[in-house]
Amino acid sequence: MTAALLLPLGLVLLAFWLSQVLDLMSMADGDFPGRFDKPLWFAVIVFGLPPGAFLFCLWKRLRTPPQACRAALTRDSCSLGPLAGKPDQL
Repeated sequence: MTAALLLPLGLVLLAFWLSQVLDLMSMADGDFPGRFDKPLWFAVIVFGLPPGAFLFCLWKRLRTPPQACRAALTRDSCSLGPLAGKPDQL
């Protein structure tokens, strides 16, 4: 009974861990604030196993704004609708 539960859970954790390792390796060095952050995160993920992968996933989510915010940050005007770019009408 317990093997029937532990095997799928272990496979899910292994898949998540591997996805985080691959995600880390696909990131550019410029995506990290410090010079040694990428090797440090690699060590945290590899030696920390699933908890290290969860920490890396949490760090990525906290430092990366949602897609809508990224789109708003790249536009020249703020999203005020029809008033955007017209400060005299505010």
